[in-house]
Amino acid sequence: MGSLASVHLEAQTENQADNLSAVKNAGSLDSTNLDLQLVYGTYNNMISNIYFSQQKDDFVYFLSSSYKRSNDYGYRDQVFENTSFSENSLEFSGNFSVDPTLTTIFEAGVDTDSRGMYNKADYSREEKDKVLLTSKNVKKFSSMFESYLTFSSAFYKHRLDKRQEVLEDVKNSLTRYTGETGGELIWSSSNRLKYSAQYTHYEYSSDIEDDQYVQSEITDDFKISSYAAFTLGLNLAWNRDNGLFAWDVQDLQLPVMPIAAMTFYGNEYYTAYLKCRYDLQPFRPEEYYYNQSYIYPTYDLPPAKVLNTEARLDLIVTNILSLKSTVNYRYSDNYYNYLPSEASENLLTAHPVNAHLLTYEFAGDVVVFPKTLSLTGGIKFLQYTAHENLTYHPGSSFDTVIRYTGPLFNIDWTNSYNGSVYIHPDADDKMDPALVGYLDVQIKTIETFYAYVRFENLYDSEYFVRDGYPEAGLSILGGLRILL
Repeated sequence: MGSLASVHLEAQTENQADNLSAVKNAGSLDSTNLDLQLVYGTYNNMISNIYFSQQKDDFVYFLSSSYKRSNDYGYRDQVFENTSFSENSLEFSGNFSVDPTLTTIFEAGVDTDSRGMYNKADYSREEKDKVLLTSKNVKKFSSMFESYLTFSSAFYKHRLDKRQEVLEDVKNSLTRYTGETGGELIWSSSNRLKYSAQYTHYEYSSDIEDDQYVQSEITDDFKISSYAAFTLGLNLAWNRDNGLFAWDVQDLQLPVMPIAAMTFYGNEYYTAYLKCRYDLQPFRPEEYYYNQSYIYPTYDLPPAKVLNTEARLDLIVTNILSLKSTVNYRYSDNYYNYLPSEASENLLTAHPVNAHLLTYEFAGDVVVFPKTLSLTGGIKFLQYTAHENLTYHPGSSFDTVIRYTGPLFNIDWTNSYNGSVYIHPDADDKMDPALVGYLDVQIKTIETFYAYVRFENLYDSEYFVRDGYPEAGLSILGGLRILL
């Protein structure tokens, strides 16, 4: 849906994620946590969030389920036809210690998305499904050396239901298989060697040829003092479309790319990072397309040669204030840019473009009153150079979360702002900026039971995440939350 539609969900689930992650570090050998939220409101909108974790002697697992659906929604007195939607996510993660030296981790996730396409004349509904499966085995051979073996797969399906008889329903899918091995060797308390090798295979339902990608790297982390550490390494990559990734240096083809990083420590007050790597990155359509709505996928896009440099400074001013600032420079010879599809101007596809991107990010956490009142916020600025407009990337954006946790009630107030964005690579048309607010109020009735009121689009803003597809105005929902 885009950042405006996702920031409030991240803020809403932050407390639950903290509760569940604490299980990993719990001293108890048998602990169970349950966090259940159910709300219902305007436009027959229903939200259900379930977070469950359990830890035994040698096994810990986490289960989360998130479901949201709505009938046709509207803005003030107007109801937009054919805008009903449903979003569903189910995730499972299990960690099993076979013996003191062998650990098996299994993760599975299913995401589905179905939404009406408003008043568009060609297609009436878009549906997307994504399934992710991962199995990882970690073997500890000694206190100095361990290795891992990972297998993962992804399944992605996309469908468009026709509205005109002259059209046909669009159905396509892909399957990804990945195998990876790697390890870590601790030479000493100040030196650590890491290595990995990965093979990825893509299969497509259309006439596009299968794709393969191979990547491996080796890095050495070493501390030169208690205040500074360095990372040096090399990576090698191969893709079926481009062959071996080679760096042309004075007519000499170098098949390995550099990895470098520096870290500076300032006791408990600051940490500074500087990282740089140059590698070949494949196009991952199962991730790129699922994050956007109303699309017509193009799968056979080439890999990108990417130079990524990042500088970051983390400051802990006091025990109630922490700040982070990041400057990131990224060059990509095949940056994947959204543009209207030839099949329909109401759908987006993607094509590669040569681009330089410079991003500035600032974030902070302020604990006004410990365990009671806190403020979290971040702001981001983007500058780029390309021969066309980069679409659906705001030049500026920010989000804030004010959280109050009290003995009788809890309040989360979230705000998200996106600046104007280009909607076409070759035109100056833009979507207007938007500020969207969310307010969650939970009132404790008994020790583990809360009454729950939620306001979405708190300021009743008229805004769009995708051009031509309006979002809902103010929505009010009520329900309950149970903590066990």
